[in-house]
Parts: sequence; C-alpha cells; structure tokens
Amino acid sequence: MNYYQTLNVAETASKDEIKQAYRKLVKQYHPDKNIGEDTKKKFQEIQEAYETLSDENKRQNYDLRNSGGGSLEDLLRQWGFNSNFASDFDTNFGRYSGNPNAKGPDIRVNAMLTIRDIYEGSNRQFNINGKIVPVSFPRGIRDGMVFKMAGFGAPNQFNSNAQPGDLLITVNITPSLDYVIQGNDIWLETSVKFYDMILGGKQEIETPTGRISFTIPEKSAPGKVLRIPGKGLPIMNSTESGSILIKLNTTFHGLKDSQILLINKIKELEHD
Repeated sequence: MNYYQTLNVAETASKDEIKQAYRKLVKQYHPDKNIGEDTKKKFQEIQEAYETLSDENKRQNYDLRNSGGGSLEDLLRQWGFNSNFASDFDTNFGRYSGNPNAKGPDIRVNAMLTIRDIYEGSNRQFNINGKIVPVSFPRGIRDGMVFKMAGFGAPNQFNSNAQPGDLLITVNITPSLDYVIQGNDIWLETSVKFYDMILGGKQEIETPTGRISFTIPEKSAPGKVLRIPGKGLPIMNSTESGSILIKLNTTFHGLKDSQILLINKIKELEHD
C-alpha cells in the first residue's frame, strides 16, 4: 500500500496538507456513516497511512524503505538526524564527540485516539526499538498534547552505556462526523419539530457518552443554542467538565395538509 496514494497527496506534501487530506477522507469513509467491510478496510488504511505520514520519523523511515536504497545521510537519519544533514551532523556528532555520555536522540510518534478516549482515558502499546512500551493516556487528554516517556528513545550510537533519548508521543484525536470540539465543550446539532420550537418540549440526543434528554424552551428560534453544563469534555486533573452545546434546527418538510390548514388559521387570526 502506498501511503501517499491512500491519502491522495504528493510525496512532497506538507504536514498541514496531509492533515487536511486525512480529515477529508475520514468524513468520507467514517464507519459511523458507512456500512460494509470494504469501507471499514479503507478507513483502516487511511488511519494507518496518516499515522505514518504525520509522524516525522516514521515518514522518513517509510520514504527510505521505499526509495530502493540508502545513502550515508539516510543511515544517519535512521540514527536520529533530521533532513538538515549538515546542521544535524554538527549538532549531534559534535555533541557526542564533546560529550560521549550525552543521551541519545528522542523518538517522536503519534497516538490516534477518539473523543471517547477523552472521556474515559485509554491504554496503548508502542513498538519502539523492538520493545513494547505500554502507555496510559489519562481522562481529559486533548488533541496535540505531547506525552514524554523518559529513556524510551533512541540510544547514543557512539556509547551504548549512555542514557537513551526520550519517547515523545503526540495525541491526535480522530475527527468525528457528529461532534465538534471547541475547548472543553462539545458542539452538536439536532432537528426539532417546529411545534416543539414554538410550544416547548423534551427531546433526546446522542452524545459521546450516550443519549441524554434536554428541554426545548417555548418560542425557541431556529439556530438557538442550548447549553448543558457538566456533560462536555472532562478537564485533566480536575473534577470539572465542559458543556454540551446543542444547536436547534427545524424543518417544515413533510407537513400534512391538515397541519398547513392550521397554520393558515393562525395566520388569519393574526390579522383579525
């Protein structure tokens, strides 16, 4: 599988271009909106491709494996040097030659998590240098957070007795088709019958933690936003949570003739 073709991006694509392409494909192939093994397989391929291409070290190694060879610069890159070879050589090799006990390079990886993982926390395992590293992500994590696992990075290639670098794990929250994260809040939309908008009523809605009931105030205008405190994203190292914000929409499609007749009567009364 060609990861660049899977995400429909060029091999020279920037990190932002890769992320934009990934989000677009997630919306198209998300399992919540599609049924079938082919779609499920495609979604898994998209996840796999993004997990590799969004991580600088994994992308470099992937490009190297598919280049058909490896120069001295490629070999040093595998040891932890970046694409700016001359600068990195001076920085890293010079550091090792001046301090042979310096710790090894850091390793950076991405963790693909979901909105539900924010609510519940999650355990993952990473294969680093042939070793399985278990990582526990706490409740309240956020997209873009970086977790540091000291000593689980790459070794000092010139001194096996030196301390290894660190493992730096960046959290990526998989976009949802149904919910929008804004700070500590979850935004979602729901369709309400027009007479409930006028008279008020109760309705249920699906949230990341299950269905909840909410009250629709009478005389609610389309686009009104209801706030339900304490049901949003949990805040790390706190007992507090954000809110769920529900935008009310309504539709007049499918009205029966008898309903339209009643609306006309209301219109006539307004002019009496």
